[in-house]
Amino acid sequence: MKMRRFESEKIGMKRKKDIKHFRDLEVYSRAFDAAMSIFQLTKEFPAEERYSLVDQIRRSSRSVCANLAEGWRLETARRTMDEGRWTRRTVRHTDGG
Repeated sequence: MKMRRFESEKIGMKRKKDIKHFRDLEVYSRAFDAAMSIFQLTKEFPAEERYSLVDQIRRSSRSVCANLAEGWRLETARRTMDEGRWTRRTVRHTDGG
């Protein structure tokens, strides 16, 4: 889903100067909430899936937050964009797309 210009301001995203830590990012908050939801949902999966499918889904959902945190720490814009690409790939992997 592509976001139109300035649409992010309508949905309550913080201004860049208000963001002091990666946990202040709305995308991080959403990814963290999704990872927690995924963890709860996968508790209901069959026991035979626990060590294969469940493990893969949980690890990939956690890696989204980890990639965002790592991207925040990177010093150059190019490396930050590379981490963003990895994050998008991980999201697609988790989403099944």
